[in-house]
Amino acid sequence: MCSNRTLTLAILATICNAPLFGSLNRAIIDFAAWRKLGVVAWADFSRHADLGPGVLLYPLEAVGGALFTLAAALSYHIDAKSHRSAAVPIHLAALGVVGGLLLTRKAAPQMLNLRTISDTDTAALQSAFDRFTFWSYLRLAAQATAWLANLWTVAATSAALS
Repeated sequence: MCSNRTLTLAILATICNAPLFGSLNRAIIDFAAWRKLGVVAWADFSRHADLGPGVLLYPLEAVGGALFTLAAALSYHIDAKSHRSAAVPIHLAALGVVGGLLLTRKAAPQMLNLRTISDTDTAALQSAFDRFTFWSYLRLAAQATAWLANLWTVAATSAALS
C-alpha cells in the first residue's frame, strides 16, 4: 500500500509534466512547419515565444515536474507501506525527468543563442535549428517517458490505496 503523500506528489508531477509532453506537437507539427517556413521565421517566432514568456514558464514546468517526480520517488522509498506495483513506473518517471533536464542542457543553448545570431546569418540560424531540433527530439522521448510513467504511477498508487 502506498501513502496518500506519494499519490499526491505523483498527481502533481503528472500535472507539471503534462505541458512537456505537449512537446510532441512541437516535434511532429511545428518543426515540420518551420522547415517549410525557414529558419528566419523560426528564429523570429522563437525569440517572441521561447525567449519571451517561455523563458520563465518552460523552466518552471521542467523543474517543478522534476521536483514533484523525484519527491514522489523519495516518498515511495520512505513509505514503509509502499506497494511494489508502483516501483517500475516511479523509477521510470524519475529517469525520464532527469534525462529531460540533462538533454535540455544541450538544447537550451541553441535557443538562447538566437539572442545574438542575426537574421542575415542564415547558416548560423540553420545550424542552431538543426541542433535544437535534434536535442528536442531526444528530450521529447525522455519527457514523454516521464509523463506516461507519472500517469502509470498515479494509477498504480491509486490502486494500491484502494
